Order: sequence, then C-alpha cells, then structure tokens
Amino acid sequence: MTYALLIKPSARKELEALRDPLLRRVDRAIVSLAANPRPPGVTKLAGASLYRIRVGAYRVVLQMNVEGPKQHAGEEGVAV
Repeated sequence: MTYALLIKPSARKELEALRDPLLRRVDRAIVSLAANPRPPGVTKLAGASLYRIRVGAYRVVLQMNVEGPKQHAGEEGVAV
C-alpha cells in the first residue's frame, strides 16, 4: 500500500535551505515514508499525535492521519 505525503509550506522552506548532500538524505527519508510510514527508529512524541525520525543530526517530524477509504490512492496520509 502506498500512502499520501503532504509537506507543509513551512517544512518545504526549511528543506529548500538545506545543502545538497543533506537535502538528498532527508528527501530519501521523507519519500520512503510513502511506502512505510512507521520505519525502524520512528519515535512517538509525548503528548502529541506526532512522530519523528532521525536523519543524522536532523529530525523529521510527521503526523499520521488515518482516515476511511478514499477515492484517491492510499488510505493514510503522512504530513511532514
């Protein structure tokens, strides 16, 4: 199953500011969430419905939205 990825405008700005080698690593981690939104090493953040994955010294914070069946591909969305 493939999941939908939604990148918030504020996160997109932060991604654009990263240097190329780091951007490629973070981009790979984010794109891989479409296939597996709970990869090894994902941690649930206390007090929120947010999760994080580590990419080197950086953290990618994500929110998983589980909804009923959609007309689109995928049943869950992962917002980064």
